[in-house]
Amino acid sequence: MLLALVAMLPFVVLVIVNVSELAEQEDAAVRARTAALARAASERVSDHVHQVDALLLVLSRVVSTRPSDALRNDTLLRSVKRRLPAFYNDVAVWLPNGDNVGSSRDSSVDRARSNVADRKYFREAVRTRGTGIGEPAISRSTGDWTVGVARAIVARDGSLIGVVSATTRLTRLGELLTTASLPAGSVVTLFDEDGRVLARSLEPDRWLGRDASVSAVFRLSRDAGAETVEVPGVDGVPRLTGFMRVADVPWTVAVGVPADAAMAPVRAAIGRNLALAGLALTAALFLAAWLGGRTARPLGTLAADAAAFGGGALSHRTAVDGTDEIGMLGRAFNDMARTVEQRTAAVLTTEARARRLIESNLIGIVVADSRGAIVEANDVFLGIVGYTRQELAMGLLNRDALTPAEFRPMDAWAQLQLEQTGSAPPWEQEYLRRDGRRVPVLVGIAQLPGIDRQYASFVLDLTQRIAAEEALRETHDTLRALIVGAPLAIFSTDSAGRVETWNPQAERLFGWSTEEASGKAFPISDTAGDGGLMDALDRALTGEPVADVEARISTRSGASRDVSVSAAPLRDAQGAVRGAVAFVTDIAARKQAERALAERDEQYRLVTDGIPFMIAYVDREERYRFVNSAFAQFVQKPRTDVVGSRVAEVIGAESYAEIRGRIEEALRGLPSRFDLAVPDRTGPRRLEVTYIPHTASGGIVDGFFSIAADVTTRQALEEQHHQVRTLEAVGQLAAGIAHDFNDALTVINGYSELLRKSIEPSDARNADLAEIEEAAARVAGLVRQLLAFGGLQTVEPVVGPINEIVTSVEPALQHALGSAVTLTTSLAPDAGHCYVDPARVQQVLVDLALNARAAMPDGGRAHVETCPVDVDGNGSARHPGLAAGAYAVLVFTDSGVGMDAETKARAFAPFFTTRDHASGAGLGLATAYGIVRQLGGQIYVESEPGEGTSVEIWFPRVPSGSAFRAPSPSALL
Repeated sequence: MLLALVAMLPFVVLVIVNVSELAEQEDAAVRARTAALARAASERVSDHVHQVDALLLVLSRVVSTRPSDALRNDTLLRSVKRRLPAFYNDVAVWLPNGDNVGSSRDSSVDRARSNVADRKYFREAVRTRGTGIGEPAISRSTGDWTVGVARAIVARDGSLIGVVSATTRLTRLGELLTTASLPAGSVVTLFDEDGRVLARSLEPDRWLGRDASVSAVFRLSRDAGAETVEVPGVDGVPRLTGFMRVADVPWTVAVGVPADAAMAPVRAAIGRNLALAGLALTAALFLAAWLGGRTARPLGTLAADAAAFGGGALSHRTAVDGTDEIGMLGRAFNDMARTVEQRTAAVLTTEARARRLIESNLIGIVVADSRGAIVEANDVFLGIVGYTRQELAMGLLNRDALTPAEFRPMDAWAQLQLEQTGSAPPWEQEYLRRDGRRVPVLVGIAQLPGIDRQYASFVLDLTQRIAAEEALRETHDTLRALIVGAPLAIFSTDSAGRVETWNPQAERLFGWSTEEASGKAFPISDTAGDGGLMDALDRALTGEPVADVEARISTRSGASRDVSVSAAPLRDAQGAVRGAVAFVTDIAARKQAERALAERDEQYRLVTDGIPFMIAYVDREERYRFVNSAFAQFVQKPRTDVVGSRVAEVIGAESYAEIRGRIEEALRGLPSRFDLAVPDRTGPRRLEVTYIPHTASGGIVDGFFSIAADVTTRQALEEQHHQVRTLEAVGQLAAGIAHDFNDALTVINGYSELLRKSIEPSDARNADLAEIEEAAARVAGLVRQLLAFGGLQTVEPVVGPINEIVTSVEPALQHALGSAVTLTTSLAPDAGHCYVDPARVQQVLVDLALNARAAMPDGGRAHVETCPVDVDGNGSARHPGLAAGAYAVLVFTDSGVGMDAETKARAFAPFFTTRDHASGAGLGLATAYGIVRQLGGQIYVESEPGEGTSVEIWFPRVPSGSAFRAPSPSALL
């Protein structure tokens, strides 16, 4: 007995393994069916969104974004709304700021308060320049839960000019989720990306619009993808749930099936297999016990063979044979194994086919006898007809009762065909549901093999297909109405360019009727014009959309018309281009207006270009729409580059930040006048700017005029004039003081000379007298410098070459600079002649050399340069106020410590010095200033801290005249 039990152990293990595999297969099948339900629901939702987007695409071509066309938009959109299905709540057109310019609502709309800038679908359409999907919201007009879809209207330059939108009731999404194929107790929920409930097949009024982002089912849906798991729903009830994201939309579908109902087939299959295994094991044990006493060895062999067979080796056979019972048992085992192997293969094949069919979860399967009584049906069929499995078990389902009277002859004919020929073609009919409603179905019938007088019917629910066909037909009707009523010519062609559709506007524009144009290759006759329309069509037929291309066409009458062409490819279900559609707008009136506007602009340009002010016009988007030549020259950009560009792009971010507040004030209608400093490569430019708002009809500010004057030169001249007047006043004062000093020195020197004559050379007072005379000599030098600064020194100007003056003083300059400073010169041969006193010019250069030496205590470089410069009538940008003419320029440059702005401003002031007074009196540059001005020249200082100093002396250039005699270098030291 123990041997028999051991022999049966592999069989028991095999049964357990088979039951486990069966459980896993059934579980996978249930999860696959749930996932398929989610996939089908997501596809229906995606189709709905694409239908709405297709409507918006057409509307974007025909509506206007001009506020003045709002009433025309209202009329068009109301006409469209009447042809749309009832689930459309509203169709509207909006400006980029969210203001309404058209609505399909029947009641009057207060446009001043109708703004959707806060709606998500509007913001997404504006941000992406494409399609935007909103979040669930209660309609402000009807109080229904709705979701909005919007599409941006983009101009040919890529700018956003408006948005067209449609809102649909969420009840439509709920209808798409609810199908007859759902198992009893199942629930389908549609979430948006934030976890809000957009639709729910169970208790929709309770859940629509609610935030379910914290629910376990939503959190899992963001990570699970198409996986099927058991999770509590938003109502806390655990269900086996499948997820599927909706294509092209940030929504997710969750289909929850009650766990008990979903796993019932699994538990039933396991129970049946375990029961059969138990019976087989009991029978085997009984037989083993009866034969065990005298068949131990053959039975052991059979046990080993059974173990191999039970381990999955269905082709294994036993070697036990003979004429006794054991031999018969061996032959019976082999026959049984052979039969099991054959039938297992057949069962597996049939099971695989049946499982694929049944698990599709799309087709209802029903088995009925010859009297029409339904003996078996799957859950899909029960969902189609609205009956429960308990009602099926009670025998309440009958094919004749489910079939309306007008379809029973067709049903009987199909059954007769099946009996006579073995097959019958599928047919469409209707079934009567338990609630009395009719459901359209496609029915196929087949006879069950091996079962007499029973038939299997395969039933496909056509409700969604018919609804989709009806919706598609309504959409087609709507699109056709839009095309017929559109204010622009619309026509389409097949892939060979033959006309398929031709609306009334195309008839009026081209001159051919629909009957004449249909089926003919485009262009009809000679309508190609300049080829722009044909080029757009050719590009569309290659798959490339084209937007707002201007072209000229020829009409049937031979007239030429200016048009704007947009074209897009038409694709079949596989995505291949099957044709193209063209939108042609007659822009003759617009072109005429543009030409008139261009003529007016040209007149304005001619006038404003003659004004010495920078004039520009800026619109509400802060883009330049007009600039005159003075403005273009100031910003150093072509006028064509400035017009259409934003203010910040033209003047730079730094300058824009300074005037942004002024621009905002002007666009609010407030005029302003202000000063502005603008950076320039030659230094900051100072502008006086005036903003004058431009108010259109209705009080709306369209933009503003900007008038700017460059006052840099004027302010520089005023500052220079002030400095000259100051220095002249100081010079007069210094000259007066010098005369007084000179009178006192005359007395001191006279008495000093009388005193020296009155004492002996050996007198000790001679040393004191020498100190008095030396001090008087120093004061006399200061007097001469003060007189030079005041322009009162005696000068003897002659005409001579400036280069000879520099050459003659060069040794003295090197001596003044010292050995630690390297002196170089660069004298232009054509520097020219000037009318100056050579001695005074040499004195100026020596004073500059002494200042340079003090600025370079550790040594450095000094450079003297001459060059000719001609100044035209526009003056000098670097030296405002310099009169036009020919100049000989003398430049002295050192590499010293340089000067800051405050020091440079006081450089020519007498007695001003940055060194201690023991090192100098501060009259070097003041003396140079006075001498140069007395000789009719100009002197300028350029310096930066650490960058050295450059002094420019400009003398008027004159024709060569009498030569001059240079003083000896020793006289200058």
